Amino acid sequence: MLDRQKLAKILARAESDHDAEALTAVRMAVKLARGAGMTLGQAVEGGAAAAQIREPRSQSAQVDQGTWDRGYWAGKRAGVAEAFGPMEHERAGFRRHIDALEAELEQYRPALDWKALARAYAEEGKRWGSAKAKAIAGRALRNELTVEDKITLRHFAGNKNQ
Repeated sequence: MLDRQKLAKILARAESDHDAEALTAVRMAVKLARGAGMTLGQAVEGGAAAAQIREPRSQSAQVDQGTWDRGYWAGKRAGVAEAFGPMEHERAGFRRHIDALEAELEQYRPALDWKALARAYAEEGKRWGSAKAKAIAGRALRNELTVEDKITLRHFAGNKNQ
């Protein structure tokens, strides 16, 4: 449901001499209207526009409902992406930092024969049909092991010795 008083207050700010304030007010009004399931024009026109919209919607409710649902969920996904975008960026930064620390830690660990360990891991992986084990063995032969590969192989070596 659209709060008309709030919309009126927001749109009053759109008359500001400051362009940024006016633009912000219009954007806030658009968000408020979308939240009520309307366009800004429909929200400003009021009941007459709603009555005009209501009639065709009842005639083709099934088609319109599917269209509305797709638009609704697309809007929800866009909102989630907008809300969690900065956190995703921060998470990626943490991931890079962890990878750098893992690489630094790898210098202090005892050396392993990565190729032999990867071969043993691939042989073990054949039993359960692991494509990951085969991929790690291929990267080990090309000396292209990633930090994650080395972690996996160290974990495998630790479990093998127990």
